[in-house]
This record gives sequence, C-alpha cells and structure tokens, in this order.
Amino acid sequence: MNNVPFISCLCPTYKRPALLANAVACFLAQEHPPDRRKLYILDDAGQFEDQTGDGWQLVSTTERYPTLPAKFDALARMATGDLIAIWEDDDIFLRHHLSSIAAAYASGGRFIVTREVFSNYGRPEGLVRRENAAGRFHSSWAFTRELYAEVGGYPKTSELIFDQQMGARLRQAAGDAVRHSDDIAGPSYVYRWGNGVYHGSAAGGAGYADLWQQLGEVPAEFVGWLVPRFDDETERIYSVVTDAKKAARTDEE
Repeated sequence: MNNVPFISCLCPTYKRPALLANAVACFLAQEHPPDRRKLYILDDAGQFEDQTGDGWQLVSTTERYPTLPAKFDALARMATGDLIAIWEDDDIFLRHHLSSIAAAYASGGRFIVTREVFSNYGRPEGLVRRENAAGRFHSSWAFTRELYAEVGGYPKTSELIFDQQMGARLRQAAGDAVRHSDDIAGPSYVYRWGNGVYHGSAAGGAGYADLWQQLGEVPAEFVGWLVPRFDDETERIYSVVTDAKKAARTDEE
C-alpha cells in the first residue's frame, strides 16, 4: 500500500452548493483507496459550517479571496502527500479518475494531463462525446507537490487564462516527466459546458475580474451541512460509461 500515492484533491467553490454536492459524490465513488486520498474544499461565500466527511474537509469563510488562483494556492497549502489533483465543483470525475492519475505517477509523471476528455458539448443531458484535450482542461490535471513548489504556485493574476499560464509553468518545469492519465483506461474526466455566469467559459475576454464581481452580487443562502449526492446528469453519465466499458470487455472476450 505504501507504493500507492496519496492524492490531495483541491476544490474551490462559491455559491454552487448543488454542484459541490455532486463533486463530493464523485470523490466518494473513486476506485483509488480511500486512505490514500483526501478532498479539500474551500468555500469563501460562507454558506457552510466547517465540516469533515469520509475523506473530505470543507473550510468555509465569509472573507472572499481576491482571485481564483489565490484560492487554489490556499487549498494547496492544506494539501499533504505525493500528488495534487484539481477537483473543480462543476465537472464530473469518473470512478477511475484518481487511479488513472496514480498509474501515470507510477510511470514517472510529475505533471499529469490527459489527451482526451469526455464533454457534454452539443449533447443531450446525460450523454457525452470524446473531445481532444491536449492537456488544456485544468480540472483534469494533477502534479506533484514538489513540482507545485518549484514553480512558485499559481500566477498572481485575475486573467481567465491563469490555468494555462500555470500549465505552461508546470510543463516547462516537468520536462520529460509529463504523463497522460488516459493512456491505459481512457478518459476519466467530463467537462461540463455552460452554467451561465457561474462558468468561467462565459467570462469572455474580460477574464475573471468581471465574473468575480458578478458572482459577488449573487444572493447566497446559508446551507450549513453538505450532503453528497449525484445529480441526474452525472448518474446517467456514470451509467452510460459503465455500460460502454462492459460492452467493450465482452467484445474483447
């Protein structure tokens, strides 16, 4: 078991309690050993009590972070173990996500990305398609804590492209230690398009500064306690992907 890496997952959240409940449910469904993973959640809308669950910890504060990169850095300071994995609250992580990252790490990976992801773009709810990733989807990444320290953390910026700036730093520092988590078991991450003002892809060229301000003006009710649960779309995607894998194994046999 000592050869199995410990993975700290970083989940920033803000005024999206239903999406957060789904993200935690995805974490709890992971095949990676429960004692070798932990999910750190940072809510700076003050919607929750500070709390812990089965392998996860939620820290809630009413003091808002100035930027999303600053929030990721705060989460990274909580992290322990070998690896950091990004776990954004509005996307879907299939059961083999963390085990695929662990396999890539075992093959020498310091910066772990994916060649392809699943995406719901242009698809009916609950259905996905493969999409070329070329390592660009931030929430599919993982990297060693050592590499994170080497690059000095996230860039001090409010630009929309902060994640790609971070990726360039990580890729350069990792050199030939970049690995792909989908090489063995296929894509394990589902990018969900949309969500309007709540989604970074809706921010346009202005970056996160305008989005940050708009979200600050959205009313937020106090939730208190988090109850992890899959949403309908995630349940259907899990079912579709599982059935497809079973069919593929049957064909091989």
